Amino acid sequence: SPHAEIKFIVLNRDYTETIASHMNWDGGPEGHSKIISGFMIILSRFLNSHIVDSVTGTKLWTLLCLESITAKNYQSETESNEARRSVIH
Repeated sequence: SPHAEIKFIVLNRDYTETIASHMNWDGGPEGHSKIISGFMIILSRFLNSHIVDSVTGTKLWTLLCLESITAKNYQSETESNEARRSVIH
């Protein structure tokens, strides 16, 4: 077949945790936040304009919440809250 069927899996992760996990990148939490926000805008525009396959009518992507399929990056709620606080402050 000259065509390949492509499906996308979109992994959703808590925004604050995403920034906290690499808060020293891109010049610090504010810069990293702006970069991640830009990628989120690009991704959402793509997904919103490609919901279904124009030929078959089937869904092209599925959204999965990352927290529902993996363990937390932190050992406790205290560690998670501390990471969030360091980004917000």
